[in-house]
Amino acid sequence: MRTVTLASLRLYKRRYVAAFLAVAIGVAFIVTIGALNASAKDGLTTGVGTPYRGADLVAADVYEPERAAAIVDAVEADGGIASPMGYAMEDAGTVGVVSDDDTLRWQVLSDGAWPRAPGEIVVDRQAAKSNDAAIGDDIEISGMTFQVVGIVESGEASMRADYYALWEDVSQLGSFWTDAVLVTGSSESTILDAAPDARVLTADAYIDERQQEIFQGTDVLTFLLLIFVTIALTVAAIVIANTFSILFAQRTSDIAMLRCVGATQAQVRRSVRVESLAIGIVSSVAGIIGGLALSFGAISAVRAAFDNVPLGDPTVPLPWLLAGFVVGVLVTVVAAWFPTRATTRVSPLAALRPADGSGLGSAAGRVRLASGIGLLLAGTALLVLAVASQSIVAMLGGGVLSFVSILVLGPSIVPPMIRAAGALARPIAGATARIATDNAIRNPKRTATTTSALLVGVTLTSAVVVGMASTSNAIAEENRVSYPVDAAVGADTELPADTVDRLLAVPDVEEVTTLAGTMGSIDGITTPVASTPRDTSILHDTERLPVDGEILLGDDIARELDFPDTVTLDAGNRQLTLDARIGDYGHTPLVSIDTMRSITGSTVPVAAWIGTSAGADPSEVVGDLTAVASGLDLQLSQSIEQRGYIEQQMTIMTAVVVGLLGIAVLIALVGIGSTLGLSVLERRRENALLRALGVTRRQLRATLTIEAILLAGAAAVLGVAIGTLFGWIGVEVLIGQLTDAASLSVPVGQLLAIVAIAGVAGVLASVLPSRRAAKVAPAAGLTIE
Repeated sequence: MRTVTLASLRLYKRRYVAAFLAVAIGVAFIVTIGALNASAKDGLTTGVGTPYRGADLVAADVYEPERAAAIVDAVEADGGIASPMGYAMEDAGTVGVVSDDDTLRWQVLSDGAWPRAPGEIVVDRQAAKSNDAAIGDDIEISGMTFQVVGIVESGEASMRADYYALWEDVSQLGSFWTDAVLVTGSSESTILDAAPDARVLTADAYIDERQQEIFQGTDVLTFLLLIFVTIALTVAAIVIANTFSILFAQRTSDIAMLRCVGATQAQVRRSVRVESLAIGIVSSVAGIIGGLALSFGAISAVRAAFDNVPLGDPTVPLPWLLAGFVVGVLVTVVAAWFPTRATTRVSPLAALRPADGSGLGSAAGRVRLASGIGLLLAGTALLVLAVASQSIVAMLGGGVLSFVSILVLGPSIVPPMIRAAGALARPIAGATARIATDNAIRNPKRTATTTSALLVGVTLTSAVVVGMASTSNAIAEENRVSYPVDAAVGADTELPADTVDRLLAVPDVEEVTTLAGTMGSIDGITTPVASTPRDTSILHDTERLPVDGEILLGDDIARELDFPDTVTLDAGNRQLTLDARIGDYGHTPLVSIDTMRSITGSTVPVAAWIGTSAGADPSEVVGDLTAVASGLDLQLSQSIEQRGYIEQQMTIMTAVVVGLLGIAVLIALVGIGSTLGLSVLERRRENALLRALGVTRRQLRATLTIEAILLAGAAAVLGVAIGTLFGWIGVEVLIGQLTDAASLSVPVGQLLAIVAIAGVAGVLASVLPSRRAAKVAPAAGLTIE
């Protein structure tokens, strides 16, 4: 049988192209995800390891400055170098330690010089911008005066601070908290003698430990990506199984002849499975090579497109390469398993004569129909329960059962859809559309199997698109209510006269509205109290503004008063008892216009609301606003960074998920091209007869193109409909638990684009099969056996 196997691989190699591509793409997907996963993990944890890489040892769990000082003294006495890691929380900002030795100095100097003597300090570049600090300035920190001698970059280090000074200065700050002590040139025993309770690790071991803390012992990113690998490989398995089913159906007579000349079922089955194993090995190797190229290109493209995306160097861990190879081979062999058994079970004499007992009216067809309806009813019941009780388990179970029922009922659902679409195309394409429709639905089971792969991809993509659009709208609505103003500044007494001009001079600040108010006392706390302005167009939401008899407190005052329900306001020689709420409009307490009018006759500007442009860079705007607020001695509160972060995460997540699911759609379209190619081979005599009866090459190509469009269109329309339903259910169950703003949002344009892309892809999938069919001369085609 070895000769038969090799002969079959040579003879049918062109027919295995679809299975080869499906597996290769799936394996390439695994390799690419492995590279992205490793790169993302490296990027996310790069800042964790930066401060520790120059050390030989790290003394961990050293929280008190006294213990850190003892370790420093002992190590230096031993001839080594030590530098504590941590920071002090001071009014001027956070203060960290910069080593006086290059070995343990992890910050990067961008301007000026390093501290060399007590009283010298360097400032982080971002802090310098916010605090308007420059080289040569004097900084007052806890009664100590420091001179700024340099500007440094802290990068993404986890222990970054606003300022860095030598240990002998920082150790005098009472608020200093030690995380660890970096040591080089000394021994573990020296450290333990000074601090017996300390944990001493190598730098690499400590970095690994910190990284595991970040991932909380679980690789969530890997698990999420593996979901998409599973989806892609499931689609690939459907394509492979469909390809082998068609191939074995075409080779039934060949297999029957082998059985007639003495080959046993086991021998034939083993021969065919060896074919699938060979295809799996070759395609997996090709997938690994393609995945390596794709992963390096993808990481480079992401780095070029997004400056702030934390990605490390592109590497593919060996376990991912091995996993890709093994999974690719297994998927191929398993996908070919059942078609092989079905074909080799047919007796030789039955296989030598035409037979088809798989129609919808057969016993197998009736069983399939009854099973599909049962699964659909069970899945629908679970989905209704999921929406009613917001149960994730019921949602997942109902979704799986419902979707499986659609796949089972495919032979009953898909052909009528194709027939209806063909009827719509008939006035335009005439007989060509009629022939294409008849060809597409001739074998309902094969048609359903062919479209099922694309149906999986389109359904998931549509569900994600609808879910993300609905979630984005819900988040936008939640942000509108939770963050009604982009930023606000408040004064201790009265806004300086040039406040508005200086705020409007900040790039991307479009509007500033001042709030008039007066000085008052809230339960003994002296503070300005502002009045709601008449023009509130700068706000994203006005529903939470104070009403008469109510006051909105800033977070700091509310916390100091232990979040009271009511407060007593003394202002303008009047005393009012007001209901208290936490305000979302800045630090300055806020009352209604009528309440302010009742307590005072004259007001002054005490606060201002700031509106920014839609495309503003949050970090840049906040940095500029912080600098202005610090220069005017104002309190700044802002929400644009948080809002921008949430919106950016949603945008990136949507793009990544749709891109990953696009791989599954690509594999499915390969399957459609494969089915068309194999059907061309199967219908060569029929196509030749059509040519002999007067059908032109152009008309024959059009027939196959329309057939591909019908197949892809039916899967796309059905997938979009199911995906929209699944997306709505997901929003109701998942997002509905988090916010009342959850509602269905259907991105019609994106869903129509999915259908259009599927149609265009169907056309592209038909190019090679239609060209091959049109090239065969009528006389040559009629002589083919």
